[in-house]
Amino acid sequence: MTRADVAAMLRAAQMHHINEHVTGMLLQAGDTFLHYFEGPKAKVQPVAAQLKNDSRFTGVVTLAEGPLTRRLYPHWSLAFQEITGPTTRLGALNGILERALTSDPDELRAAAGSDALLHRLWTECAAGLPR
Repeated sequence: MTRADVAAMLRAAQMHHINEHVTGMLLQAGDTFLHYFEGPKAKVQPVAAQLKNDSRFTGVVTLAEGPLTRRLYPHWSLAFQEITGPTTRLGALNGILERALTSDPDELRAAAGSDALLHRLWTECAAGLPR
């Protein structure tokens, strides 16, 4: 996917998130994307289904889902961060994704204390994003 493709996809997703009252973040590391989104279940489930059925993506995996007591990113329709180079953030993303993708989802959630592992990823990788 080219930078122009990603930019167009991001703009469309941001508008869709605004219209559906969904918030979240999209991280990109090379050809790997990590999309976190939150909102009412009736709005979030169609977004997840659309991603799984989108021919631009392969290997779409739901790492965690469930209720939150509050939104983690209430002001971001869809923040974006590209992670490049051999940085700490790229290492954190790769390590967390590797662990998440090779673990049983129920065991991962139990080991992480609900969705704490994913929240840590967002916190670490989004540190440079404007609020």
